[in-house]
Amino acid sequence: MTKKGIKQMAYRHPVGAMRLVCGAFFLVLLGVCGYIGAERTHVQSVVSLPVTRVELEGEAVGGSSITQIRERLNRQREEELTLLDRVIADAGADSTAKEDALSQKTQIVRRMETEAQMTAVLEGMGAENALAVCGAQGVTLLIPQEMGMDETARNRLLNAVGGQSGIEMTQLKIILIKK
Repeated sequence: MTKKGIKQMAYRHPVGAMRLVCGAFFLVLLGVCGYIGAERTHVQSVVSLPVTRVELEGEAVGGSSITQIRERLNRQREEELTLLDRVIADAGADSTAKEDALSQKTQIVRRMETEAQMTAVLEGMGAENALAVCGAQGVTLLIPQEMGMDETARNRLLNAVGGQSGIEMTQLKIILIKK
């Protein structure tokens, strides 16, 4: 077919020409997508376990004591660290999976250090049996209700914890626990 023949066919049968063009684009698209998909290798990813955050926001805060919450948090952190240690020690695991696991383990350890530092500040200010829990959106300070928090005491605690840890006051939340 010549150029003149293609133009005549397009003028005589515009729907057919459009189908032909769309079909060609579709085949090109399939080829590109197939090429892109073939380039990817399967990478085993490490799954983060945000179970702690869900429990602390739900039933645990309202119905448990701070010591029970602390025990549950420690137990879940140990499980997370054990899972990550298994991935790191696995000889058949991908190097990227091991790097991801090591990165997540480092994040958990940093969080635990920050929580311990904040808890020490809280206890130093007279909040016995207090607990700090770091999450993705900020830090929750669990304080016994017996401490009796007025606005001044609350601001002192927030300033001390925020100043010591370097976290902004807008990311700090205080929850008073009855038990």
